[in-house]
Amino acid sequence: MRQAGLPERTRFHDLKHLYTTTLGDSGKHDPKTVQALSRHAEFSETWDTYAHPPLAVEEVTVTVFGTAFSGIADTDGAA
Repeated sequence: MRQAGLPERTRFHDLKHLYTTTLGDSGKHDPKTVQALSRHAEFSETWDTYAHPPLAVEEVTVTVFGTAFSGIADTDGAA
């Protein structure tokens, strides 16, 4: 820990927590990939223990569903 410049009280678990949280916060990996990279057997361990959504997601509006269904014709004639 000294060589890495970390506090002596740093535990291996702290490093794993930082690693998993950093992977999730990066936005480069989906949650299941973060689970696999963290080597967690259960997704709930990754999600419930390590997931800390960045503040930026508070302002995100999900639009993917609107675009996914925009090409489907209305079958009952309603607009």
